[in-house]
Amino acid sequence: MLVTTLAHAQDFKKNITTAQTSYNSGKLQDAHFALLQMMQDLDITIGKEVLKLFPASMDSLQAVAKEETVSGSSQFTG
Repeated sequence: MLVTTLAHAQDFKKNITTAQTSYNSGKLQDAHFALLQMMQDLDITIGKEVLKLFPASMDSLQAVAKEETVSGSSQFTG
């Protein structure tokens, strides 16, 4: 799990750097895309952390860890 967290941290930092560089050079569409990618990576990382908080079973239902999926769906309007 540490490797996954480090990989997401690197993607997060890469996307922030790309967004800043793009913004400073006037490439607003590229900056916007990099920020959206960063938000999606953040959503996925948070989702994985939330799944770890759930119990392995609830009443008679058992968790099926291999079928757990996490996806990011950040949307902005305006």
